[in-house]
Amino acid sequence: MARWVVGLVALAAGVLVAGCATTVVGEASPASRSGGDAVAEPEIGTCRLITEDQTDDPRNPPEAVDCAQEHNAETAEVDDTGLGEDDAYPTEADLEVEDGIVAGALEDVCTFDLLTQYLGGDDLDEPYAFFAPYLPTEAEWAAGARWVRCDVFYGYFRPETTPGPLAGALAGADAAAYRSCYFGTPITWDVGPCSKPHDAEPIGASADVPDGTPYPADQAARQALATQCADDAGAYLGRSVSSDYLVDVYVGSAADWQSGPIAECVLVPAAGGRTSTSARD
Repeated sequence: MARWVVGLVALAAGVLVAGCATTVVGEASPASRSGGDAVAEPEIGTCRLITEDQTDDPRNPPEAVDCAQEHNAETAEVDDTGLGEDDAYPTEADLEVEDGIVAGALEDVCTFDLLTQYLGGDDLDEPYAFFAPYLPTEAEWAAGARWVRCDVFYGYFRPETTPGPLAGALAGADAAAYRSCYFGTPITWDVGPCSKPHDAEPIGASADVPDGTPYPADQAARQALATQCADDAGAYLGRSVSSDYLVDVYVGSAADWQSGPIAECVLVPAAGGRTSTSARD
């Protein structure tokens, strides 16, 4: 869940619309053009190749690439900046004005709901994907473009080459590759796609931690919290938890617990070890 906090901080700091938005969930376009009308709105499903330094730079939008080529992102939504044809191209200072028109447009065009909707998931999914909002280039702005767009990219913290189309991926046969799972222990872990051998799968819920609850240093202590997750696990799976899985909580380190206790509900293989599938599929 730390990834969401990082994303919100980034938006508030510098990638910070209301209006008519367009979102389409389905298959990405088989090919995308990088030229064409500079004023025209980007097409939903257009494939992109985002570099890591472009993910937090709305004034540096990635160009379109052919979807048959290596890519890591797709345009998921297009909106309007709310600025007129006589308005100058936004500066970096404009992006830092949190209640400004441009900052608001960039903040509103990319949302977590859009992310899961575009991938074909729901609010219990934690996609192995994220998003970045963009303005037109200066040349496109000079030609009259006033849109903002949201590009959804494959990867948890940074763009990675996508194994297939992002649109509708969580509803497809390879959904595990687009869902986030945890690699490590309840104390410290990394995040990767559920299609790779992993130790736990988050279910989109956390247990309530009463004030003063001591740090759950062992499995027995964690299970006292994990019992709260049973109903959430059933909702996540759409059925009762099978004998193949147990419910646990990932709690972080003792230092993390002292600064703000979080007990994130997860499913772990009942037999121990790792699995390379998603419990939800």
